[in-house]
Amino acid sequence: MDNPDDYSDYWIYKPSIVGAAIATGIFTVLTAIHIFRLSRIRSWFCIPFVLGGLFEVIGYASRAASPSNADNFALFILQTLGILLAPILFAASVYMILGRLIRATGAESYALIRVNWITKIFVGGDILCFAIQAGGGGILAGADTKSKGSYLLRHEWPIYVFDAVLMAIVLGICQQWYFGSLKAKHDSMDVEMNSSDTTASR
Repeated sequence: MDNPDDYSDYWIYKPSIVGAAIATGIFTVLTAIHIFRLSRIRSWFCIPFVLGGLFEVIGYASRAASPSNADNFALFILQTLGILLAPILFAASVYMILGRLIRATGAESYALIRVNWITKIFVGGDILCFAIQAGGGGILAGADTKSKGSYLLRHEWPIYVFDAVLMAIVLGICQQWYFGSLKAKHDSMDVEMNSSDTTASR
């Protein structure tokens, strides 16, 4: 719910219970699917997908509970950090998948960065971003959250259009085309990467 008037000590507007509840439900279902597929296929490098999904669930569940607890500082911080940090965890799994795909397709010579360094560089960058953004959340805790900000900060719809929808699409795509084993061989390649766990060999 967009509201130009300050709603509470922490909220500029009154959060939409319906919007947050729908987002919570969607991320709960998608995260549960990832947990099932992760336990079945044992692609442990996709654990950050599950953690990111849990962050989204916590973030939007806290947001859904906030209208009736508008001055609850813990809920405000949980929703802020949960929604803010989840995309970093999704990116970590994507970078690890990239390195494995390059190896599995024998395309190391086309990679701009050595495959051995792709995961280290990008995941390392994600860890740094995670720490910086978590620290930013701590700064936010002591900031004047009612101070006037940009249009995007003073209205609710952008968080769903530019965050929730896009992150749900990422989780949905990655659970549909889930990576099992990616094993490059000398003369052939086995790639298990779809929802039915079929194997394509060439």
